[in-house]
Amino acid sequence: MSGPPSGDDVDEDQASEQRRATIRAQRRVPKEPGRSSLSRPSSGDQVADHVRRLIWNGKLRNGDHLRQDDLATELGVSRIPVREALIALEREGWVSLELHRGAFIRGLDETAVADHYAFLGALYALTARRVTERGEDSAIEALEQAQIFAAAATTAEDFQFHNELFLRQLFAAANSPRLMSVSRMMSGVVPGNYFEMVPAGRKIQQQALVALVKALRARDADKAAAVFETAMAKHGRAVVAVLREQRGTVEEEARESYGDEPVPTPRQGKRKGA
Repeated sequence: MSGPPSGDDVDEDQASEQRRATIRAQRRVPKEPGRSSLSRPSSGDQVADHVRRLIWNGKLRNGDHLRQDDLATELGVSRIPVREALIALEREGWVSLELHRGAFIRGLDETAVADHYAFLGALYALTARRVTERGEDSAIEALEQAQIFAAAATTAEDFQFHNELFLRQLFAAANSPRLMSVSRMMSGVVPGNYFEMVPAGRKIQQQALVALVKALRARDADKAAAVFETAMAKHGRAVVAVLREQRGTVEEEARESYGDEPVPTPRQGKRKGA
């Protein structure tokens, strides 16, 4: 495997072609590890991402009542994008919508994180297997080039861009509409740029891409699948570590603010009949 590209190897035309390739890729792939969008998010998407951040930061917890009117007022939007966001969040498992009661947070715990990354590992592993079986030599060569660009990225933002490009090309090389369809239904558990929020994730993914390209070139399906299964398990553990630290910080701030008094939960509402 060659190292990061030199200035002679990566000229402006090559960089432009990499970006054009990303723009041409119209299909989505799972947004973990790394999340980005090639199109401007809708108001509903922005509301949903706001709620995800509150859950991730521990400011919304399991059982908290999420009031639509309060959320709309806080974000300066109508109730329509709020309703759209809640429907999407229920589908993703972030909230529970109850008739005549409203929306309640399901929260994010370590079990949910472990299951999420186990599922991603299985999805990516199967995709990698299909590339070894069906992928054209030219597609694997393109993946190797995409990996080289990812290795040369100097910021979390750049790495996210090239990692997403690599994954898009991987799904395209698998030549499986079914896998692509499943990938569209996936959402991330980490809001924002995964590689900024979970610093350990960048090294994990860089090493995985190198090992994966080597396995793809050898047409070693078992090795290619194992690379992703192992990497996603590591990503899951890295997310749990950050989540524990994040939640611990929130709890400590609350104790410092309220001392021995009970910490209020203004968003929490009692369920009827509870």
